[in-house]
Amino acid sequence: MAGAALAAAPASASAAIAAVPERAAKSAKRAGFAGANRSAFATMLSGRPHTAPAGPASLLTIWHECATFTLHDPRYPKKPALYQQGLAHLQALAAGKIHPYTKPTDVKVGVIDINPGYLKNYPHHKNDPKAVYAEWMAANLDWYGCDLYDNKTLDLSVYEELNTFREYVNSLPGPVKNADWPINLPECNSRYPKKGVSTVRTSGPTGFRRSDFFHYAWSWLQDIGPGGPCSGLLGFWGGTGGEGAPWPPVNNPKGSLEAMIAELNAENSRSAP
Repeated sequence: MAGAALAAAPASASAAIAAVPERAAKSAKRAGFAGANRSAFATMLSGRPHTAPAGPASLLTIWHECATFTLHDPRYPKKPALYQQGLAHLQALAAGKIHPYTKPTDVKVGVIDINPGYLKNYPHHKNDPKAVYAEWMAANLDWYGCDLYDNKTLDLSVYEELNTFREYVNSLPGPVKNADWPINLPECNSRYPKKGVSTVRTSGPTGFRRSDFFHYAWSWLQDIGPGGPCSGLLGFWGGTGGEGAPWPPVNNPKGSLEAMIAELNAENSRSAP
């Protein structure tokens, strides 16, 4: 989650996502998930979640984006089945369903991946984001996160993209009947069209693509929440790689930065602290 800053949260409390520390995750891998309740992994997790606040905001996952484009990078998950098993185990641990850690916590366990359009070039499932999610995402988790990035032509339909993501995660293999899991947007941003130019002018609600992009994402979260199937996390992705922009974005075209700040302020004014 490095580079992501909380922008807004339309639920009853703002959300923050935590990832399992690498050292604890390695401990669990050595012990095997079946015996992880006796490892440092479970010992650490059995204590910290009990300090988390109640409500929809205490979220935990193992990794920020599960379906990686290479299975050979040591910094990323490489075994989808083991990853799913770990998520399910972590969820049971947080819920107090693993002896001797039987006191439930307020922590909700979920999983994050990139939006469907971004996964169309995933090497193992070309043009089949649904299959990518099915490979990496465990069913019946407490929430699902979509890292939402604009396309290179700056015309991605935010509503269509998020509706598709919601449809796919609610139809993962082995879901409960009529599943409708909470959706979060941990990372969100539109990209620079070219060096030194932050965004493009539009005829949309804010007049510029990046602030329009956030406006549409926020509106979608509002449509399915608060009080509905949404915890409401919306983060500004400021990392490298071309998907986002540093904060603050370059004010070119003129007025685009003011529009972005105004949009975030409007969203935050309707958010819980």
